Amino acid sequence: MIALSAAVNVGWFALAFKVLMAVPVRWREIWPGAVLAAVGWQVLLLAGGLLVNRSLRGATQSYGFFGIVLGLLAWIALLANLLVLAAEVNAVRHHRLWPRSLLTPALTPSDRRALTGSARVEEQAPSERIDVTFRGTRTSDETDRTAA
Repeated sequence: MIALSAAVNVGWFALAFKVLMAVPVRWREIWPGAVLAAVGWQVLLLAGGLLVNRSLRGATQSYGFFGIVLGLLAWIALLANLLVLAAEVNAVRHHRLWPRSLLTPALTPSDRRALTGSARVEEQAPSERIDVTFRGTRTSDETDRTAA
């Protein structure tokens, strides 16, 4: 039953990620994020159910209700983080934004693409153009132009 529920959830999350992506993507590009979201959803459901059954079984009405509210808020926060992570997996795969550096001064080409993309999001008008340059580093385009 859990496997069937997880499979249905994969389908729902895949559909949601397909519809909600800002750019057109192929179905095979969104499966990793959908599987991550569905498995994480299922784990959160099972863990939440076990926690409520175990921790709140003998609680009084007022403490039990208080515990359920706090547990539900924590569950929603974990679920929101999980869904953002799963959506980021799809976006990183689609735009090929890996490998990323751990240290800021040593930017990889993927870092440059990610930073350029996040700056270009700030363009407000069709006639507006934001150009991004990185000091002290040479891009592959600059290397190709100087070699020619």
